[in-house]
Amino acid sequence: QTCYKTVCYNVCKPCYQTCYRDCCYTVCTPHYETCYKDICCTTWKTEQQTCYRDVCYTECKPVVEKQMVDVDCGEWQNQMETIPGPVMNQCQCDPGTWCYDPNTCCCIYQPGACRMVQVQCPSTQCCRRVWVPKIVKQEQSCTRYVTEVKHTQCPYTVCRQVPCQNVQKVPYTVCTYTQQTCTKRVPYTTCTYTHEVCQKTVPYTSCTWQHYTVQKTIPYVTCTWHKEVCQKTVPYITCHWVTETCTKNVPYTTCHQVCETHYKTCSRCVPRQVQYTVTRCVPHTVCRQVPCGPACEAAKPAPAPGCTNM
Repeated sequence: QTCYKTVCYNVCKPCYQTCYRDCCYTVCTPHYETCYKDICCTTWKTEQQTCYRDVCYTECKPVVEKQMVDVDCGEWQNQMETIPGPVMNQCQCDPGTWCYDPNTCCCIYQPGACRMVQVQCPSTQCCRRVWVPKIVKQEQSCTRYVTEVKHTQCPYTVCRQVPCQNVQKVPYTVCTYTQQTCTKRVPYTTCTYTHEVCQKTVPYTSCTWQHYTVQKTIPYVTCTWHKEVCQKTVPYITCHWVTETCTKNVPYTTCHQVCETHYKTCSRCVPRQVQYTVTRCVPHTVCRQVPCGPACEAAKPAPAPGCTNM
C-alpha cells in the first residue's frame, strides 16, 4: 500500500549585502625649487691680427696681330658620269634535236648543251656633286696673350684664441616630495545564509520498515577581508653640470688669377666619292623546237568519252 507523509528539511538561502569601509592611502606631491650655484668656467676670446705677405700673380695682356690666311671659297658643281653596266654570267642552251624512237613509235626531244656566257649589262647615267676648290687670300686678325709676372702685398688675418676665466651662475632645480594621507570609501559585499524549514510530501510503501533519521552536511561560503600594505617606486630626476671645452676652425679665402687656354673646334665640309652598284634585269628570248607531223598525231592517245579536244 502506498501512503504519503510530510517530511521537513532545512534549506540555506544566501543573502548578499553591500557594505563600505574607509581605506587610507598615501599620495606624494612634488615641489620644484630653482637654486643657483657659482661655476668657474673658461671661455676663449678670439683676437685678430692683420699681416701682409708678398704674392706673385700672372697677368695676361692681349696683343692683336694681322696676317694673311688662305681661305677655300670653292663651290659644288654637278657632273654627269656614265657608269658601265656589270658583267653577269648567263646560262644559254643550244637548240635541241628530235629523234625517232622505234620502240615507242614517237619522236623524243633531246635538249642541247648548256654553257655559261658573260653578258654586259647596259650602262647607267649618274649625277654627282663635285667640290671645285678656289683659294682666296684674306686678312685675318689674330689675338695672342703675353703673360707678365707682378707682385703685390696681400693682407691676411691671423686669429688666435685667448683663454678667459669667468664665473657664471648656473640654475638647477631641486625637487622635494610632500606625503599626504587620503581616505576613500571602498565597497565590499557580505554574504549570510538564512535557514528555512520546508515541507514536502513523500510517498512510501507500507511494509515492515523501521524509521530512522538521516543527517547530511551542507557546505556554505563565508567571506573575510584582510588588510595589506603595498609599496611602489616613484622616479625623480637629479641634474649635474659638466664643463666641456670646444674648438672650431675659421676658414678664410684667398684669390689669385689663373691663365687658361681654350680650344675651339671648327667643322668644314669635305667632298667624298661613294661607289655603288646598280643591278638591272634584262629580258631575253629562249627558242625551243616542238615536234609536229603525221607521226605525232598517230602516236597521241585516243581521248576519253565525254571529253572535248582543246
